[in-house]
Amino acid sequence: MNTRSRTASAASTAAVAATATAPTGQVMDMPAEQLCPCGGGQSCIVDRRWVGDWVHEDDVFTNAGLPIRKNCFTNFTAAQKKLLY
Repeated sequence: MNTRSRTASAASTAAVAATATAPTGQVMDMPAEQLCPCGGGQSCIVDRRWVGDWVHEDDVFTNAGLPIRKNCFTNFTAAQKKLLY
């Protein structure tokens, strides 16, 4: 379920943002193909990364030399679970 509603102007803004390589700082500017399957929100790791916000699990996994999850619906690996629990 996608919780974002986009107007025609917001959709065109998202198309322009799709050409950008760096996060824009606004979730509504995120290209549709990069949206998280969770629908986004304050706790969504994809949304937080897009706006440049801190994602705790990214620090934990990176410091341990493990890959970060692609999105909220990506299952944790056994090594990632071990670090978190």
